[in-house]
Amino acid sequence: MLNVINILPILREHFKSLKEDTTLIGVVFIFAIFPILLSVGLLLLDITLTKEILNTLITSFAIFVGFTINVLVILLKNKEEKIRIRKKLIEHLTYNSLYELVLGLVILFVALILLAIIPRISNDFLIVLSLILYSLVFNFILTLLMISKRFFVIFYCKITDNKGDKHGS
Repeated sequence: MLNVINILPILREHFKSLKEDTTLIGVVFIFAIFPILLSVGLLLLDITLTKEILNTLITSFAIFVGFTINVLVILLKNKEEKIRIRKKLIEHLTYNSLYELVLGLVILFVALILLAIIPRISNDFLIVLSLILYSLVFNFILTLLMISKRFFVIFYCKITDNKGDKHGS
């Protein structure tokens, strides 16, 4: 029954695509340690979650989730690429975008829950929840940058392929 909402294959394929492109240490640093360090930096600046921050996150991530769905539609249209490298890149982009969609939904859900309970929680618990949510947000942003770069590579390849085309489609 729960297999219908099982996101573990998405997470597994996303991390497998990351490990193919860099070392495990690089993946851990970029997508785990760096977001946590940025989050700690925000907390050291005494920027914990407030209702205003949570409302902004909810609005922003509602837009990002819609954007990610559009990215997936674009990727489905490009799935039939003939060149093997581009095909592998599109496959990786698909898994990364699905991960981004799941992460965006998790951030939205957590932010909505926190918005409801923020008046009732202690300051220490708020700091821990701020660290977690900020880390997820920074992970989302870094993954979005990676997806943007991969899209650039795909479109750059298409543009350079079409420059040699006499008909310039």
